Amino acid sequence: MRLPLTLCLVAPLALAACSNPRERCINAATEELRVVNALVAETETNLDRGYTLIREPGVRTGLHFCLSPTNPFTFCSTAQPTVTDRPTAIDIRAEERKLAQLRAKQNELTIRAASSIAACEQQHPRR
Repeated sequence: MRLPLTLCLVAPLALAACSNPRERCINAATEELRVVNALVAETETNLDRGYTLIREPGVRTGLHFCLSPTNPFTFCSTAQPTVTDRPTAIDIRAEERKLAQLRAKQNELTIRAASSIAACEQQHPRR
């Protein structure tokens, strides 16, 4: 079980190492903007839907037959982690205020990212 987790953690680092300095600079310059864009999209979806989905971790248990050297027919229990999306009511006015603030931040970050991208392109021109 440790190997897949290790691969999941190492793979993005390996891919990042493959990118060139210009791409790394642009990705760093636009990271905050990408986060705010995702939050804007999520808030718009919540407003359209009228509620939000809260992810709740849980465990699903089950029984099955298992074999053992001492008792050939016995029951064993299993536990599988699950995640359930639970609909939750939202305050529409508060979500609208949040969306307005996020859009203002989005505009600010778009301007900042544009100048940072220009600096990255000047620092690392295409070849």
